[in-house]
Amino acid sequence: MLTGNADLAAGTTAPAAKPNGQVAAAVSGAGYMFALQLFSKFVTFFANQLLLRLVSPAVFGVASIQCELLVSSVLFFAREPARLALLRAPIYDTSSTSALRRRIDPTKLGLMINLSWLPLAAGTPLALVLGYYWIHYLPVSELGAGYATAVQLYALGTLLDLAAEPLVALIVATTQLKARAIAEGVALTASCGTALALTWLSGGEAGILAFGWARVAFGLGYLCSYAAAVISRFFCFFLSASPILTEKNRHITAYFDPASLAVAWSFVKQSVLKHFLTEGDKFVLSLFFTPRDQGIYALVFNYGSIVARLVFLPLEDAARLLFSRMAATDYRTTARSLLELALKFHLTLGLFAIVFGTQYSAPALVVLAGPQWLVPATDGGVINAYAAWGTAPVALAAYCWFIPVLGVNGILEAFVTATATPTDLHAQGYWLVGGAGVFAASAWLLYPLGATGLVVANAVHLLVRVVWAARYV
Repeated sequence: MLTGNADLAAGTTAPAAKPNGQVAAAVSGAGYMFALQLFSKFVTFFANQLLLRLVSPAVFGVASIQCELLVSSVLFFAREPARLALLRAPIYDTSSTSALRRRIDPTKLGLMINLSWLPLAAGTPLALVLGYYWIHYLPVSELGAGYATAVQLYALGTLLDLAAEPLVALIVATTQLKARAIAEGVALTASCGTALALTWLSGGEAGILAFGWARVAFGLGYLCSYAAAVISRFFCFFLSASPILTEKNRHITAYFDPASLAVAWSFVKQSVLKHFLTEGDKFVLSLFFTPRDQGIYALVFNYGSIVARLVFLPLEDAARLLFSRMAATDYRTTARSLLELALKFHLTLGLFAIVFGTQYSAPALVVLAGPQWLVPATDGGVINAYAAWGTAPVALAAYCWFIPVLGVNGILEAFVTATATPTDLHAQGYWLVGGAGVFAASAWLLYPLGATGLVVANAVHLLVRVVWAARYV
């Protein structure tokens, strides 16, 4: 329960969630998240511009692909199922007859807080196991002993993220998306500032360790910012897990809501395959490609995904929250209309990326990253017939074709995640199995094309997921 806030435990009031109010809150939240993405892209863009000239492609590739894969794996398996389940967990008293005000139900709030501690409990052993595997089975000899230390720092920073989950759950459940945007902006600034400072002061000698300490700085900034937001908003300083009296007459207590646990478990069963599909390119790069190849792919991904991160991601987050708060009777009317509008916007923006991005990828990379990124890789000083296809300009042009597919898949899966039943999610899992086969076959066939081949394989894989989501809608 909440410690240090008797008023909230007794049940505070909050604005009612009428359909129009839900739309307004989602739109407002999208605005804050859009501002966060704009700020984050601005900061990371200029940070990367400096880092690209201070570190080697191998260091940049291992930090951006191999180490980030460790972070995303721990966070996805430990955090994502609980977060998605909490989106559907109500915290307000539905028995109130007031049309304008409603009260937070302390029982529902306590169950929500308890569930939000599970990511840290699951993530701690997972981070230890994966960290050990990364160090001993995915070594990078050219980075020396600093690689093992950096992996440990990445794992520590990830656990700091998970420690903030109870605070994040409370902020998101009460639709305080402005606080979320501020917290993540502070964490990002701390991360970029640390990486730049350590790299600059060491003249690039810090190498991969600068990125490791930057990940710890992100985790600390993330945790402290959310703690400050909860203290200022709810006047509480600690969120503990404790048994909740769910049935007063029978004196039955429980730590978790069974319905929320069932939803979370449905997402857990699906998350393993979905994560390997989503991060399949990084797994392939980490296992089979050189650090320099990883650096090229990371460069292309950072530049090519600007539209996805700046525009698509905030809209997906807002849409997921909006659809999850809608009544089931609105799915076929209001929800479908909003979904159709979002799809048109995503496709239009994707067409602009295709028209202009494919024509100016090479000149843009020369200006932004330098001509060294345009040179094909060699094998013993000899350029093979497929090497030109794996250069950064070609891979970036291919990513421009990938952008509309990425946008459509994201908004459709936001609707599915927010509205699908456990049975629907189970059925989707079978479809994802087929998608895994398609992705594996595509990646194998296109392997000689290097980074470009992985971009095309990802596009084919997302098209498979789009087909299922479109059928569900």
